[in-house]
Amino acid sequence: MTTKPTVTLPRRSRRWAGAASGGMLAAIGLEMFLVPHGLIAGGTMGISTVIAFLSGAKLGWILLSLQILLLIAFYKPLTRRLDKATILGFVVLCAALLVFHPFDAWTANPLLAAMMGGAFLGAGAGIAYRRGSLVDLSFFLESEGRGATRPAALLAFNATLLLAAALLFGWERAFYSLLALLAATEAMKLALRGYSGWRLLSISSLRASELREEIARELGREDWLLSRTEHEDGRLRPALLCKVHRFEERKLRELVAGIDPYARVEVAALEERELGKLIRDKTKR
Repeated sequence: MTTKPTVTLPRRSRRWAGAASGGMLAAIGLEMFLVPHGLIAGGTMGISTVIAFLSGAKLGWILLSLQILLLIAFYKPLTRRLDKATILGFVVLCAALLVFHPFDAWTANPLLAAMMGGAFLGAGAGIAYRRGSLVDLSFFLESEGRGATRPAALLAFNATLLLAAALLFGWERAFYSLLALLAATEAMKLALRGYSGWRLLSISSLRASELREEIARELGREDWLLSRTEHEDGRLRPALLCKVHRFEERKLRELVAGIDPYARVEVAALEERELGKLIRDKTKR
């Protein structure tokens, strides 16, 4: 009989509360500050806002539709990580956008609206992300990138979006939108200070070969077979080192427990340079 790791109620509650509050803050930033002044943000939220301005439709419905399209288009990589708590952030965001839509803006000053709206949006996105949730599925797809490709592609996308806004709505609104985007970026960085989206896990199991195959098939992550280690029971077990995103850590632990309930999964105490050395050494063999 196999066992599955359990998540305590306080920990689950904190995760759901963080996801919901993050979505709510992001909705306040959009509907109470940015949208009433014709300002846009990045990601699918920016695209949704442009479509809402042009069509007159409610932002909440447009954003939800685009998120569903993303889910369909990238179904396989997304379903490797998504669970109820992960999608709660953008579900709350879309619902809150519809609730806040009839209310007036909280300020008539476009500069203040840009700064405050960006701050609320970025803080909400960061809080949700820290709790393993998302207000925008495009954030998740960005985590699939590597090295300098990801920030460069994101910068090019947002620059194109701002240029389109300038041509469609005028350079003044594009300028305030740029300020809002910068404020959102800094607020999200502040909310994510000290937080890393990736973790290095050490998996010790007598069924390491089978686990290697399942990890590659289910999560598409690379892993490395390290030297054999001796544990408290006196038996020698091979150890797998696997770098995973925090969104998929729970699924990895469940996968390991399903194959080997006696396996030990721990956060590896390795520096990035030590990991690089292990990879190079293995490649040379």
